[in-house]
Amino acid sequence: MRTLFQWTALHWAVGNGHANIVQLLLDYGADINAISDTGSTPLDMARNDMMKGILRQRGAR
Repeated sequence: MRTLFQWTALHWAVGNGHANIVQLLLDYGADINAISDTGSTPLDMARNDMMKGILRQRGAR
């Protein structure tokens, strides 16, 4: 499911710094490289090194 701007739940969780939710979504198969309407991936939306590390460790590019 995506929003009007093609954000996934993973985009929202990453953008709001919810590391536990990010891990859960990835465990259940969220698309780690999903692209929004502006071309942003969850990794692009990560605001801190911890979140970037979680995403990169799980295969984000």
